[in-house]
Amino acid sequence: MGQNPARDRLVDFSPPYYMDGVGLISKNSSLKNIDRNQAHTIAVLNNSGTIPVIKQAFPQATLVGVDSYDQAYQILEQGQAMAFAGDNSVLSGWAQSQSDYYHLPLQLTVNPLAIAMAKGLQHQALQREVNQTLLQLRASGWLRQQWQA
Repeated sequence: MGQNPARDRLVDFSPPYYMDGVGLISKNSSLKNIDRNQAHTIAVLNNSGTIPVIKQAFPQATLVGVDSYDQAYQILEQGQAMAFAGDNSVLSGWAQSQSDYYHLPLQLTVNPLAIAMAKGLQHQALQREVNQTLLQLRASGWLRQQWQA
């Protein structure tokens, strides 16, 4: 789960196991050096935290709201947007499965992903076990191998 201050108040988190962030994918490979001050049409998931990130990074952009990644794919296929903004971890998989799509080499945010656990003293043993296991997986290199696979 993405860790942020609002969620920190509700649950306890393990150490992060992955650093994700907002990025862009496009069917247009010529967008390697995207001009942030140009007017672009960018699809974003409705009601997502990606919206303010894109508004700040691309102030001239027109945002097209979509309800799902499938709908974003359709919008891009139909040429109604030049790019889709989403989590880099998802976009990376998308680019691997769709060879005609290009995952732009930019990371607009950095968001830690961590395991969420219930707060409270009664959960401390579980929290310790989860935290120790994650630290061991990181130290052994196993986590890095999984993300590079």
